[in-house]
Amino acid sequence: MDGNVFASGSSDLSFRIWDIRQRNACFRVFDKNKCGVSSIKFMPENVNCLAVGYEDFSIKLWDLRAIGKVGKFFDKTSTSFDSVKSMCFSKSGRLLFAAYNTNCVRVWDVLTEQKVGKMES
Repeated sequence: MDGNVFASGSSDLSFRIWDIRQRNACFRVFDKNKCGVSSIKFMPENVNCLAVGYEDFSIKLWDLRAIGKVGKFFDKTSTSFDSVKSMCFSKSGRLLFAAYNTNCVRVWDVLTEQKVGKMES
């Protein structure tokens, strides 16, 4: 981001977009999900797209221009203790690396919404 816009997520089942240059800094509230938000990451070189990781081990890709979800990443083999703890996009933005609290990292293809790799310790 440019340092003025950031996102926050919480256990109130929503995430918010903030711009510190605006009088009302919180200018958008998204998604009353079924569980809390545990991680948020903007796509590199694209301030309009971000990944939101949830406590139910799912990840949703959001487009702020469309004001909606454009993708969902979910591994059917996940367990109830497998919430998303951190995420990072590849330099191109094609891959999304997601770390879970069960000591594994899943690699997602953003275009196909398919898991393309998994690393465990």
